[in-house]
Amino acid sequence: MINTVSFPGLGLSFEIDRVALRAGPFTVYWYGLIVTCGVILGIAYAVRRGKTAGLDPDRTLDVAMYSVLVAFIGARIYYVAFSWDYYSAHPQEIIRIWEGGIAFYGGVIAGVLFAMLMCRLRKVRFLRVADFLLTGTLLGQSIGRWGNFVNVEAFGSYCTGIQRMVSPHIDAYLHQNPSLLPGFTQEQVLSMTEIPVHPTFFYESAWLMLGFILLAAYTPRRKFDGELTLMYFAWNGLGRSWIEGLRTDSLMMGNFRVSQVLAAVMAAVSVLLLAAARSHCRKGTLPEALRIECWPPGDEAGGEDTGTAAQKDGENEEKLTEGEGDVNDGDSDRR
Repeated sequence: MINTVSFPGLGLSFEIDRVALRAGPFTVYWYGLIVTCGVILGIAYAVRRGKTAGLDPDRTLDVAMYSVLVAFIGARIYYVAFSWDYYSAHPQEIIRIWEGGIAFYGGVIAGVLFAMLMCRLRKVRFLRVADFLLTGTLLGQSIGRWGNFVNVEAFGSYCTGIQRMVSPHIDAYLHQNPSLLPGFTQEQVLSMTEIPVHPTFFYESAWLMLGFILLAAYTPRRKFDGELTLMYFAWNGLGRSWIEGLRTDSLMMGNFRVSQVLAAVMAAVSVLLLAAARSHCRKGTLPEALRIECWPPGDEAGGEDTGTAAQKDGENEEKLTEGEGDVNDGDSDRR
C-alpha cells in the first residue's frame, strides 16, 4: 500500500505507506490517524476558548464529541448517496470509511442538527457553542486534508505550475476515468504518464488554516453570538466554491458540482446575514437572543445553566461581577 507522490517543480518526492501500524489482524491507517488528530485538536481549541465566553467545558465537550461522531456518519451517508452508482455495485465498501470518501456538507448538516439537539439537552446556548466549535472545525479540517494526501485523493485537474503533483496512483485513476480530465480526449489521457495535477488538498488545507488563524484572532472582538458561525460558513464556502471547480472527483448532479453550488450559496447567504446582523449591532436593535451580554434563564429551553448564564467574554465577565458587588458603594458606573 505504498504510494509515490512527487512535486517535480519543487524537486520533492515522497514514498508514502498508507498503513501506519499493523497489530495482528488490526490495521491502522494514516488517514484515520490524521483525521482523528484534527478532530482532537479542533475540539480542544473549542473547549478551551469557549471557557472564556462562559461555556462550561464539560458541556461543550459533550456537545462536541457526540456531534462529531454524528457528523462523520452524515458525511459518509452523503458521499455514498451521491456515489450510489458505484456503491450499489460494491455494497461491501460502504463502511470502509478509512479508505476515504466523506463529504463535507453531509457532515455539516448532520453535525449542526445534532449539535442543536445536544445543546437543548445540555442546556447550553447553541450559537455560542457553534461559534467556538466551528472555529475549531477549521483547524480540524485543515489537518484532516493531509489524510487525502496520504491516500492520494482529492486532487485537481491538469496543472503545469510549479506546484504540480504527479503519482502513478493519479495516472491509474485518470486512465480508468479519462473523461474527468477536461481539455483532453480519451485517447490522449490514456497515452499520458506522470499526469500533472493541482494539489487541491493543499489549497484547501492552507485556506482553512488561514481561516482558523483569522477567526481565532478576531474572537475577542466578536459582536454577537453566531457571528463566528456565519464567518465560518462564509469563509469555508468562498474557498470551496473555487477549489471545488479544480477537482476531478466532485460529486455531481447532472452537469453541476454539488459541493461547488452549495458552497457558493452558503457563502452568499452567510455574508448577507452577517451584514444584516452587524447593521442591527450598529443601530442597537440586535435581537436579545444574539446579544453576548444577554441570555434567558437557565430553565428555558436551549439556555445555559445558572452558573454560566451570567458570564461574559474575557474581562467583561470579571467587570460585570465586580460591578454587581460595588452597587452598594454607589459605583454603579462600572456596570
